[in-house]
Amino acid sequence: MQATSNNEVTLVSSSESLNTKPDKLAVIQRAYEREKTRRKYIEKMLEDRSRELYASQQKLLVKNKELSTVNGLLKENFRVLSGLSSDFERVKQDLTYASNIQETFLPIPLDSQFIAAAGKLQPAQFIAGDGLDYFHLNDNLFAFYLIDVAGHGTAAAMLSFAVQIQLNPKLDGLCQKHLEKSGNLAETVDNTLKELNQNFFSEHSAARYFTMIYGLVSLDTGKVTFGQAGHPPPVHFQSKKGTAITQGSNGTPVALFDEPSFGIYTFDMERGDRLVVYSDGVTECRNLNDEEFGEENLIALTCKSSLLPISEQTDSITNAISQWNGNDIFEDDVSILLLEYR
Repeated sequence: MQATSNNEVTLVSSSESLNTKPDKLAVIQRAYEREKTRRKYIEKMLEDRSRELYASQQKLLVKNKELSTVNGLLKENFRVLSGLSSDFERVKQDLTYASNIQETFLPIPLDSQFIAAAGKLQPAQFIAGDGLDYFHLNDNLFAFYLIDVAGHGTAAAMLSFAVQIQLNPKLDGLCQKHLEKSGNLAETVDNTLKELNQNFFSEHSAARYFTMIYGLVSLDTGKVTFGQAGHPPPVHFQSKKGTAITQGSNGTPVALFDEPSFGIYTFDMERGDRLVVYSDGVTECRNLNDEEFGEENLIALTCKSSLLPISEQTDSITNAISQWNGNDIFEDDVSILLLEYR
């Protein structure tokens, strides 16, 4: 039947509405379940994130405490370093003052009718364990010495000062004392070194020994008598031949043994001859290739610079050592003493 009554139509529409309602409810139910699941996931994720944030916060609190501790330590270290810096400046000033005093111990260049002399000292640090001097003991006898205390720095310098004070002729030192007591120059030199050994030897401080060259020049004859106490042999430039040789060969250091054996030697200097006494800081000075300057270079340099005035020759040798070293800062004290017999 094509035509239907309004009631029938209405009935049909109501029927369709009843049939579709369960489907819509199912959709809503599923959507609700999905939303519920999503919410649970979000809630769990938020809880996990909250726990992570809380753990991170606790770690930050710990780190903050650690940083506070470190900051306190840094402040304390800064305070200590500031104090050390002030102490260092005071020590530096004291060492500079001591260095200036040590320079006053160095003899001024001598240029007399019978003999010329000059010395040079370059400390490895502010003050040196090396020491040197020369002086007239009487009208005909000229004394000289160069000492090298083991090590360098303040302790070595103090011992060096002490030795020089005992040798100083102005204080009736050992040089003058044994010249008056001894029968000949060889005995004079040997006894002087032996008394130094007696005064400074100690079974408890053997590390503070020193090497030494101590000599006497008879101005009327040019004869040199010297003692070698574990020190490098002096270089003797012979003006007539234009060559140089070493003098001496052995001897034990001073204050190392209770009963030492020093090398006592004599040789003659003629007019124009020169003598170079030096510390091992000269020959053992190393260049950038770790090569020592050596005795041969020193002998060659002595011959090459022999025509210079003695003070200039001293500077020439020192400058050559500095160039070999690469700068003016040395690993060991460098000291040189030059004599010219006239």
